Amino acid sequence: TSSWRCNIDGLWSEDGPNTMECQSDWTIQRQDALEETIKDQDASGIPELLRAMTSDTRRPMVAGDLPKLLNVLDVVQDLVSREPWAKSSQKLVNQLIVNVVHNALRAKEMWRNWPLKKRQTFATRLLSCVERAMTSASVTVHSSENYVQPLVMTEMSENIKTSTQPSNYFLFPSMALWAGENNVDSVDIPKEALELAGLDRSRVYYASYANIGDEMEPPVELISASEENPQGGERRRRVVSRVVAASVVLEGRSVRLPILPRP
Repeated sequence: TSSWRCNIDGLWSEDGPNTMECQSDWTIQRQDALEETIKDQDASGIPELLRAMTSDTRRPMVAGDLPKLLNVLDVVQDLVSREPWAKSSQKLVNQLIVNVVHNALRAKEMWRNWPLKKRQTFATRLLSCVERAMTSASVTVHSSENYVQPLVMTEMSENIKTSTQPSNYFLFPSMALWAGENNVDSVDIPKEALELAGLDRSRVYYASYANIGDEMEPPVELISASEENPQGGERRRRVVSRVVAASVVLEGRSVRLPILPRP
């Protein structure tokens, strides 16, 4: 059930109803379909499920749909990375996961009732789900992967042959090479980082997200009292740009690198 507060003047709050305790019928249907797919070990059921969720998430949603959606995506990602019977359509599954995540970021009504800490947790889970899906698939999918939606751009490179490349830096995403660095949020990966991870065997995962900054708002910064401001105060900060992530990948896992002496 939803709740809707009224103001002291007796008018309904402009924030609208709180729908955190609600959920759409499709969330139950997709959870049931996922359990059936796992029971039957039916690999074709996974892309079918994600196609249905892509359609579901294009329609208006309620706040309670968000954790249900994330739970399904987490289970799907874990299945495809861990179970041999589920690996046959990893590239298609990755593309469909990106589609669902794009729709989830577009559905602002699904986020607004949740407190900031919850929104930060949900946003982190979305980012992590896409990264885990792409990195785990790199073990069996040896070609590059690129999936682009208005709010989500992801790429997994091929193995980078640093031994035959004269450049000290590698630009990502590959789209920046022809679209221009000023038109795409890009990162430069040092050659040294790729060589430390695994000479000629490492890959790069890149992702860029819009609409997620509002859900990852930094905590309020407290300002100490001073002569100019004896009372002190607080500073609220916002993430107004796209959120960009990049990691070096080896054998299906993101690699933690030491501090580079010459980054």
